[in-house]
Amino acid sequence: MPQCIHVPSDYPTIQQAIDAVNPGDTVLVSPGIYVENINFNGKKYITVTSWFLNTQDTSYISQTVIDGNQSGSVVTFNNSEDHTALLCGFTLKNGKVDCDYLEDIKRGGGITCKTASPILKNLVIVDNISPFGGGCCFLEGASPVMTDVLIHENTAQKFFDGSWGGIWILEVSGGGIYCEGSSPVLNHVTIVNNTAYRGGGICCVGGGSPVFNNIHKCDIYLNTACEGNDLYSDLSFQVIADTFSVRIPSSFHTYPLSNFSFDIQHGYTEQVNADLYVSPEGNNTNSGLSANEALRSIHSALSRILPDSLNQHTIHLAEGIYSPSSNKEFFPVMIPDYVNMEGVADTLVILDADSTGRVLQLINNSSSEITGMTLTGGIFEDGGGIYCSNSTSSFSNMRIIDNKTYSDRCSEDTRGGGVFCENSNAAFRHVTIAGNKAPKGGGIYFLNSSPELLDIIIRGEFYNLIHC
Repeated sequence: MPQCIHVPSDYPTIQQAIDAVNPGDTVLVSPGIYVENINFNGKKYITVTSWFLNTQDTSYISQTVIDGNQSGSVVTFNNSEDHTALLCGFTLKNGKVDCDYLEDIKRGGGITCKTASPILKNLVIVDNISPFGGGCCFLEGASPVMTDVLIHENTAQKFFDGSWGGIWILEVSGGGIYCEGSSPVLNHVTIVNNTAYRGGGICCVGGGSPVFNNIHKCDIYLNTACEGNDLYSDLSFQVIADTFSVRIPSSFHTYPLSNFSFDIQHGYTEQVNADLYVSPEGNNTNSGLSANEALRSIHSALSRILPDSLNQHTIHLAEGIYSPSSNKEFFPVMIPDYVNMEGVADTLVILDADSTGRVLQLINNSSSEITGMTLTGGIFEDGGGIYCSNSTSSFSNMRIIDNKTYSDRCSEDTRGGGVFCENSNAAFRHVTIAGNKAPKGGGIYFLNSSPELLDIIIRGEFYNLIHC
């Protein structure tokens, strides 16, 4: 006979209740904060739920919290759990994956789901951290079904592994969902304000892709990443959404753009087919169409500008410091094709990454012109100041100063403290490159590139100034 086991009256913790139940049983959790990390341990035909399931009162979702205490994933499915395992009606928060060995880091801050396909319903997944999958991590053939789930304010965070002599995990992926070889089913899932290096909302690698419900559509918007603010995927799939960051996504929102097709009903941000103006004193609620209506961040301008090969546009930068602390700027600033960026003067416009990442990144960019600014405070594996790949962009009237690679903590093969160019015939005119550091090419590192150099000053670099 199926039983209902109550927490905390029958068992003080959710994990103790899960360990005690039999197939067909329900773990019913009273409102409260439960500081623990739970594992379904292969249990099938069980339900773990708050009072929401019986009452349909959504207030019980926020009142019933599983707090991971920054000591691992909040919830784990890794023993072939199937669609008969149900988790419903909780807020999952404060999970953190911070391991001593590289093979341990592929776990989600909020949920880890390996070789398992549970049902996840009516959940809020918030404030979790992991190198791969801040909110959720679906790996190794997992196909969970997610319905009415809100995933927000999660972070795929940089990770340092001291056990291998100091290895930085830099390209952290999937701020909301990291999907490796998996096909999660998404029914009315909202993914918003999550952050990663790759795939701020969702990152899909290694085969498999999300299955979007065509009726109960998802919302994906205002996520942040270096590559694919909302979505990143190494294979093609269709995105079906009620609300997306914009109605017509660019490579800024989904990367690479060619891997996606779209069925989007609404754009959260209105796009603009025009030049835009940005000032650290501006406001991201402004139109951005004039200096008096300037936006506050470059990232906001890049999100809404709508250029193409026939309508190239420029982002105009007013005097000031653009940094994480001054105007909440996100780095690197990734410049899509057909977008120029122009500062009022190289000494007056300062892009300071403040050691949060590299400063500028251009990939597959054939046309952009960057001029009139200082790039500083950048740090990354290759190209602390500028990373330029498969591009023929131009850089003029600029200062690239005090950037570096991870040479003091990482491999000695890191390259291009100031500039790293790969397969690129970029042009550098009237540029000062000073005080940058890297084991190879402290100033500039060129790989399979034929750059144009005119009136370039390079000085004060670590090891060799320029490497070709």
